[in-house]
Amino acid sequence: MGCLSRGSRRSLRTAEGVDSTAGSILRSFAEASRPAPGAAGPDPGRAAGRPAPEGLTSPARQQQEPAAPAWPGAQPAPPAAGVARPGSSSPAPAAAPVPGPAGPMELPAVPQPWRYWLLLGAYGLFLLLGAAVFVGVEAPQEAGLREALRGARAGFVRQHRGCLSEPGLERLLERVLDADSYGVSALGNVSDDENWDFSSALFFAASVLTTTGYGHTVPLSDGGKVFCIFYTLLGLPATLLLATCLLQRLMGLLSRRPVQYLHTRWGISPGHAALGHAATMGLSVLGLFILLPALCFWALENGWTFMESVYFCFISLSTIGLGDYVPGRGSPSSLRHFYKISITCYLLLGLLAMLLALETIYELREVHSLVRFFAPPRVPASPSNEDDDRLEILSRDQLGLATVCGAPLSGSQVDNEADGRAASSDGPPG
Repeated sequence: MGCLSRGSRRSLRTAEGVDSTAGSILRSFAEASRPAPGAAGPDPGRAAGRPAPEGLTSPARQQQEPAAPAWPGAQPAPPAAGVARPGSSSPAPAAAPVPGPAGPMELPAVPQPWRYWLLLGAYGLFLLLGAAVFVGVEAPQEAGLREALRGARAGFVRQHRGCLSEPGLERLLERVLDADSYGVSALGNVSDDENWDFSSALFFAASVLTTTGYGHTVPLSDGGKVFCIFYTLLGLPATLLLATCLLQRLMGLLSRRPVQYLHTRWGISPGHAALGHAATMGLSVLGLFILLPALCFWALENGWTFMESVYFCFISLSTIGLGDYVPGRGSPSSLRHFYKISITCYLLLGLLAMLLALETIYELREVHSLVRFFAPPRVPASPSNEDDDRLEILSRDQLGLATVCGAPLSGSQVDNEADGRAASSDGPPG
């Protein structure tokens, strides 16, 4: 060592430092590749001196070696969280969680007994709000109408004091109002309209079976009232059955199939596709069955404004049927029958479209979350009744109008599904 020059001694010290650094790196790799107790042995082929086959490398090597880039110029994948990078003793930071698809709507945690009182209180406040608004808006109009009617009646009595007594006028007005409640008007320009010809009777039957009930035409005889009771008892279940069957067919064709197409063809999530389809369905019903017919009534009915026409269409299709606006009273006699039959068809088709839109909205995930929030908790079934409960759940799913992207199960499918689940539960444990 004394014979070496200063530069040679510096090079020797550098070489020794490199050897010590390389030795520490090799020791760290040996400790990392050492299998843990109970872990798999060395890589296949490593002991024989040949490289291990692809996919059979050791777990330590898989953790330390980053994945190769899938294309030229791409960055290699970062190592797993908590694993040291090659050449570094500090572990890699934990990766940020990747946001997944949005789940059902989250509602605040409220104790179950309070939910019913919350719903009842909200509905009561909604009723009180509606009553307050109607009082503030309609009470002044009613007061003005009463004053105008009293002034007109007093002026008419003063003008005809010599030939008309006030009690006689009262009796005449009572007769007029009583006849008007049965759909018979005392006005000369509409006195020829009949309420019980075939087209008017068909319009009345449709308004009864759809529970619209305008109230402008009612049975006069006792026999007609008795027949109306029994006709309604038979007709209402038949109408509900027909509407349910038609809705099941139309929901698969006009609601679930478009949502499934948007999901499979365009890659839109089922929740977003269902929400957009429900909005489109509602706007279509609004335009085709409320606004467009309102334009027709505005043009055909004398004295109706566009707002009154929209009001009549909505009140009719929502089966409220207040009866303050009834079409066809002042229509020409030559077109009155065709006009009444056309209105009857419009009511039936419009009611079906309204139910289809409401059912599409009801199947939304957000609406289901809201219903489950107020629904009572399910009671856990006993093991002895587990099969019956499964069959009951399947039957309830069948009676519903199915999920957003599926179709309702048939009776045989429900029985086969229940039998399969019962057989799997009775079989030997795996």
